[in-house]
Amino acid sequence: MANEMSDGKTCCIDGCNKRRKARGMCNTHYEKWRRNGDPLVTRFAEAHGSAHIAGYRTFWRAGQNILEHRIITEKALGKPLPANAEIHHFDGDRANNSNKNLVICKDKAYHKLLHRRQRALEESGDPNAIKCRYCKCYDSKERMRIYGKHERGCHIECQRQYQRQLKSITKEVRS
Repeated sequence: MANEMSDGKTCCIDGCNKRRKARGMCNTHYEKWRRNGDPLVTRFAEAHGSAHIAGYRTFWRAGQNILEHRIITEKALGKPLPANAEIHHFDGDRANNSNKNLVICKDKAYHKLLHRRQRALEESGDPNAIKCRYCKCYDSKERMRIYGKHERGCHIECQRQYQRQLKSITKEVRS
């Protein structure tokens, strides 16, 4: 790995004639070493076979990073996942890729629905509860004013209080 033609001022990596900066290496090789543990490897996954991207474990296969949970679900299904499919980690731990923790979602919308229902269950004990737009508390649909096609809602009293505050602010601004 040492550069035999090194005059003490160039990088110690074979074939590199750039000026050395740290640990006998040029800036490019030093940064690769610092990030990946090897000055000749561009990506951590190339050097170690796996890496973490945004908390998800990945494997380097066929020149690309593949998410471990996708490999596991495809193996469990016995076929590749559909193009729009997403995988939900039931316990919220991205590193827990056991079969029991993974749920295959047909698309992003269904995946978001699972997260919304899970937050509602944790906050109120009712997965069907809706978050009030004003007070940010979860409550049953029966006690909320529902609006829009995405089941958004608010408490009637919270809405009235907000409108009263808005009126008082506009009066102050006008006077």
